[in-house]
Order: sequence, then C-alpha cells, then structure tokens
Amino acid sequence: MWSWAPWVAQLRTFEALRRQGWQGKYLLYAHLEAEDELARVADGDLYAIGANAMFVEALPVMEEIAAAAASAGSSYPAHQLTEGWIAGMVIEAALSAADDPTDPAAVRAALSAVRVDTRGLRGAALEWTESNHFRTEQAYRVYRWNPEKGAIEIARDWMHYRVE
Repeated sequence: MWSWAPWVAQLRTFEALRRQGWQGKYLLYAHLEAEDELARVADGDLYAIGANAMFVEALPVMEEIAAAAASAGSSYPAHQLTEGWIAGMVIEAALSAADDPTDPAAVRAALSAVRVDTRGLRGAALEWTESNHFRTEQAYRVYRWNPEKGAIEIARDWMHYRVE
C-alpha cells in the first residue's frame, strides 16, 4: 500500500490497518517525523521514501547540523532541521555568487545558475537554471525498520530522476 498525505494521516492509517489484522507492506512519504516514528513503530514492513538522507547515516554534515542546533539552543531535534539547512546552503551559494548580493536582479541571476552540493543530505546536487527553480535532478531513497538489527536501514538506495 502507498500513502502520500500529511504524516499523521499516513501513519495512523497504517497503525489502524495493523489493528485490523492487515499484514501487508506499507510505503509512506518520509516527512520530518519519519526517523523517530520508524523506530517507534518498529515494523519491518513499514517503508518511508524521501528526498533527504536520515540521520542514522551519521554523515559529517549531519554532525555540523547537530552542533549548530545545540549551540543555538534549538528545541528541535537536529534530524528535523535538514530542510532548513539545505535552504541555507542555497541562500549562501546564491549570495556568494551574486555580483552584488544587495541587488535583487543580481541575486536572481545567481539563483538561475546555482549549484549546491548537499554533502549527502540529498541524493543529488541542487542545481537551478533560468527556467527551473526546483532542481534538475531529483533523488529518492527508501528506508525501513530492520527488526533483526533493531535499527533503521536503507531498503533501496537513491533512485534518480531528471527534472525537465
């Protein structure tokens, strides 16, 4: 079964199906809560597909995010800050590339050619063009809870799609 909805609707539907005796596989979209909830539910047939790497991978950039969150006194878990960190990387790249970072036209021009290596937070670099301010390549990874290991694991590595 596949679900793409607000997190609570996806997960509560899965839990309700389990209470009714359904034993199938369930794929949901990995919103910010996915990493905590995969561990809480601990069901080997619950899969989460998402565009961001999970912190169970312990990448160096994730350590930077955790350190920055701790030093700022953030009340949010570091593994829920990936989207903001990536947005900050894009802003930093655009302002650094702009001929005059105080001029909106210069920033727009820089954004139309920005390329950001997310250092593993995503499966592909974020690259924008004049006509595409989403990304030129999208990647998704699937995670699941491994009951034998008692941990989240990669069920399917990055799948890449060209965005026109």
